[in-house]
Amino acid sequence: MKARLLIIFSIFSIFFISFIQASPINQRSTDVCVKCKSYVPTSPLDSETAELRECLSYINGTIVYRNNDTYYESIKDCNCRIMIYPLAIIYVNNTKDIQEVINCGNLLNITVVVRSGGHSFENYSLGGKDGVLVIDLKNYNKITIDPIAQTAVVGAGNRVGPVYYTLNEAGFLFAAGSCPSVGVGGQTTGGGSGFIGPKYGMASDNILAAEVVLANGTILPVVDNSTHSDLYFAIRGAGNGGFGVITSITFQLYYIPPTMTWFNASYNISERQNVFDAFNECGPKLAENYSLYMTFLPNSIEEDNLCEYEGSNYTVFWAFGTFLGGEIDARNGLKNFLNHSAPIIEPTFNETTWWETLVRFSADGYSDALINPTFDPEAFKVKSFFVDPPGLSHEGLDALYNFINSVECKVVVMFELYGGGKVNDIKPGLTAFMHRHSLALLQLEMKLSGYDQDTIDECLAELKVFAEEFQDKYTSYYSYQNYMDRELKDWQHRYYGNHFEKLVKIKARYDPNNLFNWDQSIPPSY
Repeated sequence: MKARLLIIFSIFSIFFISFIQASPINQRSTDVCVKCKSYVPTSPLDSETAELRECLSYINGTIVYRNNDTYYESIKDCNCRIMIYPLAIIYVNNTKDIQEVINCGNLLNITVVVRSGGHSFENYSLGGKDGVLVIDLKNYNKITIDPIAQTAVVGAGNRVGPVYYTLNEAGFLFAAGSCPSVGVGGQTTGGGSGFIGPKYGMASDNILAAEVVLANGTILPVVDNSTHSDLYFAIRGAGNGGFGVITSITFQLYYIPPTMTWFNASYNISERQNVFDAFNECGPKLAENYSLYMTFLPNSIEEDNLCEYEGSNYTVFWAFGTFLGGEIDARNGLKNFLNHSAPIIEPTFNETTWWETLVRFSADGYSDALINPTFDPEAFKVKSFFVDPPGLSHEGLDALYNFINSVECKVVVMFELYGGGKVNDIKPGLTAFMHRHSLALLQLEMKLSGYDQDTIDECLAELKVFAEEFQDKYTSYYSYQNYMDRELKDWQHRYYGNHFEKLVKIKARYDPNNLFNWDQSIPPSY
């Protein structure tokens, strides 16, 4: 059972996969495991114009319009809290197809967006608003490995799981997240954290080059540190901000370690202050071979309310992570943290392989779910915060704990250790990812599936008020750009800091008419 529950902690995934459903109280719908409302709108959608059909008639790939039988299946992205209805989804086969879509967008004044995997928290991969053209890159799934150079050219339509599998077969790994269904193109260019991040950095730090199709249809076959270096800066941390269509990415690869060890420790939630004191004090001193995460859940969750895990036993407060090496070294390196944090039972350590670690953390123990990933849409809302040293105060931790136990909708809390590793070693000005001095990344995910709309609206309003006050009082000013939040005030600087003005200038150079745009894309002027 412990192995099954570890899927909850795919911390570097874009969201916690199908985990918590709330108690079956009055406000809940009859089936607490129903995650999404119907995708079919109550009012008929306007059809595309004959002019648009004519313009797109030269596309070699598949085009799905609003009146196609597969339309509603094609618009299913990870978050069904927001229903978005594009004019068409174009599954492009080649760069000529991409150029044709871009040409039609420019000619007919229609916004164009790009979908790599469909995991934008605010559905920006469908445009974030109705009536756009979506370039879907799922057919850009080639992976070419150069074992001598230790690099791989990865099509931007690949999902993370199959890339891990292909690289593993060749003896390599790359820095990325663990949710297997997340698209490579969006996740890695917006940052991309994972359990080898402390040793090798963010996914965006490991981008060596990319191919990009610009808003005027020009193909840039090489974007790197010496060719179009300004765009190279942008796509390493703000690449999901709308600079062009990234069709392939060249990544730095690393050899698979001989052994891996995963571990977890359970705690009494009443001891949270002591545990987080240990996290704040000992976490940054861990060797770079460690990843470390903390998570806790509302006290009100009962085991029979876990749809996928009905009848199971679990605690509500964990520390867990991985170690690039064997069990003995993993235990020795964690002694100080475990002695200070005092788990309620003996911590679990399991020495295994890189691949088995991926399967355990990313695919609930089933390798096929990693190799051939799918995702099950659900309704949720995410807030993110970077916590600076010396860590979250006792007052801040209590505020967080009290909030998740008072709000009607269920909230999962996740801390990911950043301090002490490669992520913070890289200079803030080297890439568009500027979050280089944090102790931890904190994510709150509010589960909304199964509630009626009044309850959802109330929960979202409470979350918004809490998040703003919490960030003002207890965390840094900054939030994580891969966890998009359209309500975030001054998102321009909370995501990108002082880089934002530079990114605006880069956008103006490569997409001056703002063809690629949504609520939180980089604008060509500000």
